[in-house]
Amino acid sequence: MTRFVRSPRRTVPLFIALTLTLFSLFTLLFSYTTPTSHPNFASNSELESEPIPVPHLDPLPPPGPLPPLRELLYFLRAHPDDPIDPTIEVSSQSSIGSTPEEHNRNAIIRLHECLEKGTCKEKQSSIVLVGSMEFIGSAFLSWMGGEAIWASSIIRALDHLGYTFLFSRRLDQTAIQYRVLGDYVKVVVVEPIKSFKCLESAECTRTDTTQNTDSEKSIWDKGGIPAWKLFSFHFWGDSKNPLGPGWTMSPEPSIELQEEYFRKLFQGGELDSIGYKRKRDATSSFLASIWPSKILVPKKQVIGPRGSDSNLGNTYIGYSIEEVCEKTPLIPREERQKQAYVFAKMSAFFFTEEFAWSNAIFQRARDELNVTLLAYTQSTPNVPEPPSALAHTSHLLPQTEFFSKVAHSKILIGIGNPPLSPSPYDALCLGVPFLNPILSWNKDNPGDKINWYTQQNGLKYVDAPYVYNVFRNDSDGFFHAIQSAMKNPIDRFIPDHMRKEAMWDRVERFVESDWRSRASRLLEKRVRSGEGKLFVI
Repeated sequence: MTRFVRSPRRTVPLFIALTLTLFSLFTLLFSYTTPTSHPNFASNSELESEPIPVPHLDPLPPPGPLPPLRELLYFLRAHPDDPIDPTIEVSSQSSIGSTPEEHNRNAIIRLHECLEKGTCKEKQSSIVLVGSMEFIGSAFLSWMGGEAIWASSIIRALDHLGYTFLFSRRLDQTAIQYRVLGDYVKVVVVEPIKSFKCLESAECTRTDTTQNTDSEKSIWDKGGIPAWKLFSFHFWGDSKNPLGPGWTMSPEPSIELQEEYFRKLFQGGELDSIGYKRKRDATSSFLASIWPSKILVPKKQVIGPRGSDSNLGNTYIGYSIEEVCEKTPLIPREERQKQAYVFAKMSAFFFTEEFAWSNAIFQRARDELNVTLLAYTQSTPNVPEPPSALAHTSHLLPQTEFFSKVAHSKILIGIGNPPLSPSPYDALCLGVPFLNPILSWNKDNPGDKINWYTQQNGLKYVDAPYVYNVFRNDSDGFFHAIQSAMKNPIDRFIPDHMRKEAMWDRVERFVESDWRSRASRLLEKRVRSGEGKLFVI
């Protein structure tokens, strides 16, 4: 084994150290040239041929005037037949319209009016462009997947905080919205593939040479979307943005934050209906100080659907389950059925490598505990029927019926898929424990939760009677988890970081953060290292 021995410390005279320090500072000062304009950072090949200095960040000027309302509505319409008559009455409320186009039109009219009269509310003149279809699906098409639930929570937060937000179906529509609205736009949220396409298109992103050739729009053209305003709406744990993890939004907090949060949570007092009873000591403001302050720059981000944690630092936005799940009444313990809800969603999930149990395990629990194992799944072509021990129905339930079935159950049972779903959190909010299968672990140290990969990693640090973490194919563990849940019912449990106030705080911090300075530091790093795609600040 090689040993490293610290060499004896040599003393340097003070005047020599000061002389060297001053020389280094003067060399750095006179060797740096402040650029007079932003070069076109188009490719790494330019960097290789000629060193490019990092742009100097001048303060951003205040947003300029918007076009007249009729022209503004004309530029921003999604279809040629959209109405542009601004004299139609619009509700002063910020409620979402019946279509994305109606919502956008109403929001723009309200914004234009308040800017003209000087009556804008605190955040009304700050615009968020939501260009991912998950937002439209959740708001107008009744989509209920995890991504749509996340998008819906963000929309509710933006609406509550008073931001103006506009929907778009296509990337070119998002780009036009930005070109017309310019610096009123704080952030732009799109699907990952659109973030890469945008930075490859001079019609979408900002470059030093972008000029609009359309004469009717040119006087109002604010230029393309700056790379630092462009964020990827991505449900999983890997990085999916040209600027990397920081510009990749995440629905789940980092593993480190989860571990720290739940350790403090259970040390802070017994859980109750609002999450937990805080100790009134130095740790009483733990959630207020830890979750918001570390929210945007975690050390390591969520583990992905297959346990990959190679990408670090995704931006945690999260979601709130509170407003939706609390619409379902808490079912009294004596009125709950002797049933367990097996959470699968698709029949194919019983035949994937992540499937944690077997028909024999289901059958033992059903027969010995006299419990009905409900399963509602979407049928998959050319896939066998789910395990016969289940009371299976081949269709998915609408959200209200799903909540009702779960609320009347003793426990929600995970089978390995779908990962990172909001449904286990919904169950806890409904006063129903979750059986969380542990799919992989350190065989030499099975109790080491850091090395667990579970169906819902966000809950692996929560213990019974709220969450029963059970190793896959452990028949006894599975049996005893259901038995314990039946004997030890729980009240509502909503982790504090999933309450609406915490969500509002994170969304506000996300929109208002100084992403421009962060992008400048990232650009400097890429220039110096020669690695990564360059962009214009």
